[in-house]
Amino acid sequence: MLARSEVGLPYGSIPRLLMAWLTTEAVKTKNRELVLGHTLSEFMAQLDLVPTGGRWGTITRLREQMVRLFAASVSCTYDDGKRWAMHDVKPVTKANLWWDLKSPQQVGLFESTLTLGEDFFNEVTAYPIPIDIDALKAIKRSPMALDIYCWLTYRMSYLKKSTVIPWVVLQIQFGAGYPSTTRGTLDFKRAFIREMKKVHAIYAPRGATAIFVG
Repeated sequence: MLARSEVGLPYGSIPRLLMAWLTTEAVKTKNRELVLGHTLSEFMAQLDLVPTGGRWGTITRLREQMVRLFAASVSCTYDDGKRWAMHDVKPVTKANLWWDLKSPQQVGLFESTLTLGEDFFNEVTAYPIPIDIDALKAIKRSPMALDIYCWLTYRMSYLKKSTVIPWVVLQIQFGAGYPSTTRGTLDFKRAFIREMKKVHAIYAPRGATAIFVG
């Protein structure tokens, strides 16, 4: 993921919830232009966020992460030593946030909207993954749990048999903040298992299971 230095990269749970919301809306509406809601509080309710003010309030953090996410682009590369390929994707190409941050319940003169990039829109609508927004809301305080849930939902959407996934592979994908040492791997395992339990609590009613080995 790439971003201009003056804006910065998105981080934490809020961008993950935003991405889940906008991809779900794209699949539902089949439209690249999405309406975010007449009021800020209305939109925040869709993300299960309660509007609070101040420097560390949810309103400030939501706006900051919206700006970071909407201004970012994703660069995908493939390199096996012989073949190389790349594809740049801009999830959002246009955004207008017209809400009054000091009055989250006030209806703005103009609707707040965003326009999805054509490549991104075509990809998410052609190959949708059945994520559950209510499930994401239940684990929204943990970025890792959100990542595990979305990853597991994607894998479960096409798996036909049980699959064993080595810890080293999981750490590469989910443990960027953990060093590649014995201690770092142990710390990652503990964190992953802890967050996986939260995700499993959501999946358990559906009979889904996962096996992890060292």
